[in-house]
Amino acid sequence: MKYKPRQRPVTARLLTSVGWLEGTFHVPCNGGLQDLLNREADFIALTDVRTSRGTTDFMSLRRDGIVLVLPSAGDEVLELATHHHVDVSCLTDFGRVNGELLMLRNLRVSDYFARAPSFLRLERCRVENDTPSGVQARDYAEVLLGTRHVQGVSEQVVTDATTQEPRALAHAS
Repeated sequence: MKYKPRQRPVTARLLTSVGWLEGTFHVPCNGGLQDLLNREADFIALTDVRTSRGTTDFMSLRRDGIVLVLPSAGDEVLELATHHHVDVSCLTDFGRVNGELLMLRNLRVSDYFARAPSFLRLERCRVENDTPSGVQARDYAEVLLGTRHVQGVSEQVVTDATTQEPRALAHAS
């Protein structure tokens, strides 16, 4: 009998290269949704899928076609003292995603993205879509962003009100 690890359902909205859909991932209890998305498999299984054209009980979805994943509930991530949050802005195929990226201390954003996984977990995000009528923005607690669709990334910098010198946004660890 083949071993099958215990799983938990994680429902999510997904932006794909062909539009939006909703469905349920089945995530091993000993890992997170980001771990599942970053596996080497070309296709990822979804159940209870809803699209603009109808519903289906099961769909095998091409991983490279996933642009953005919006989980309905938080997916726990272990934060270590060796990590910190960095504010980044990602230019994507559809607009911009601004949010906090958890990464190793003493690692530059450019070095992180040189070896970035297939999907990034960003927290406290603003997703800005370019539309014919202008930019539409919406805030999310977290998103998983497919790096295949990221065209550029920058660390967000703000100006210190006292010195007028640029400084990176700081977050408590």
